[in-house]
Amino acid sequence: MKLIKYIINLIILTISLVFLKQLSDLNVIDESNLLIKIPFLDNGTGQGYQEFEVWVVVLGILTLGVLLGFFIALFQILSQKGELMSVRSKLKRLQVEIDNLRNESIDEDIILTDSDIHKAE
Repeated sequence: MKLIKYIINLIILTISLVFLKQLSDLNVIDESNLLIKIPFLDNGTGQGYQEFEVWVVVLGILTLGVLLGFFIALFQILSQKGELMSVRSKLKRLQVEIDNLRNESIDEDIILTDSDIHKAE
């Protein structure tokens, strides 16, 4: 099953890369590729931005989204694992307590009479 999942992911990745390359080839103006300006990335020219091709920006954003989703899922898995461990330890303590109560001997030497019950009221 994992092998099929990996093959499907590889096919999707290959199709995505082909699509991004075709997208880059379509966005040609005056014999030059269309460039996207990303602010706050200085390439040393003092312009305050850096230019990238369209497919590089799209691929970078997709990669960033996948990594962000991976880290969010990782933190959720770790928190759920910690909660599961605490619930298991609590369950184990309760099971020990139930076993102790179940194995405790009942004192059958107590004899109740009607006079004892009336005195207690």
